[in-house]
Amino acid sequence: MVATAARLVLRKNQDRRVRGGHPWVFSNEVAQLEGEPANGDLVEIMDFRGAYLGRAYYNRNSLICARLLTRSRDAIDAAFFVKRIERALRYRGAVLPGAEALRVVYGEADQLPGLVVDRYGDVLAVQILTLGIERRADLVREALEQVLAPRGAVRLADSPLRALEGLPQSRSRASASRRTSRAVRRPGCSSISVSIAGSPSRARTAGACSTCSATRASGRSTPRAAGPARSWRWTPRSRRWRRPGATWRATGSPTG
Repeated sequence: MVATAARLVLRKNQDRRVRGGHPWVFSNEVAQLEGEPANGDLVEIMDFRGAYLGRAYYNRNSLICARLLTRSRDAIDAAFFVKRIERALRYRGAVLPGAEALRVVYGEADQLPGLVVDRYGDVLAVQILTLGIERRADLVREALEQVLAPRGAVRLADSPLRALEGLPQSRSRASASRRTSRAVRRPGCSSISVSIAGSPSRARTAGACSTCSATRASGRSTPRAAGPARSWRWTPRSRRWRRPGATWRATGSPTG
């Protein structure tokens, strides 16, 4: 006997965003929940007339109570994640051919809400931000190993977004039994040196670009050509590094 999936029924007129392509359902858009799904379980999203809108994972403790994985009736298994990751990789290959350092999976943009995967050559940094993906971490790992076959990986579970989902924060080394270090190429940079080091409980990943000192930990590129990093300061409004007293050309390069 096949179990009937729980159903999340939306209020009247609250299906417009989902039909328009938005992947989230907010708790105040829900008219009723049919069934008793646990947090992280899959639910079927229905409009107020009973029309099927998609399949999502559910978390009653979050304002975003459901995040859509598919608008059809796909089984959410390892093959599903393999297909999504392969499609994301093909797109990156078309846009950034030959790039060795890039974001392979970026959450909702690749129809994998709550999952972010960065690749540095044959090393991965994996972020799981939601309970729904956390519950399927083994499937994600199986798919990543099948599609990307990484030599090493670090799981970064220290984002404050995890707290909104009721998840703990931590870091762990998913694979690579010893230190992994190599240089890779990224568009706009000559090379990036990437390393994985530390015990499983204190694993970390770091990357430094030889031309702009881009560090993965900060996510900001620190200019080197005009002096040490401490002579520059980050300006949130312009979202770039600026040297005090410098003027800028239209290209964004300092002239003084």
